[in-house]
Amino acid sequence: TGQVDCTVSVLQSVGGEVLKVTVDQCEGGNSALVKSVENAVLAASPLPAAPDPKLFDRRLKFYFRPN
Repeated sequence: TGQVDCTVSVLQSVGGEVLKVTVDQCEGGNSALVKSVENAVLAASPLPAAPDPKLFDRRLKFYFRPN
């Protein structure tokens, strides 16, 4: 099996609700994997709050690299 390496952009509300998920690139994966990654991020909504409110950002980037 090849190495999978995906970059995912997420837009969230102030309450952590995932508003939009975009898989920017996904090496080693196919369209089914991309959809699975999108669904996993949507299922994680709402995202946990930042440990410090000053660290909150509506736009996040996740790096998905399963072992």
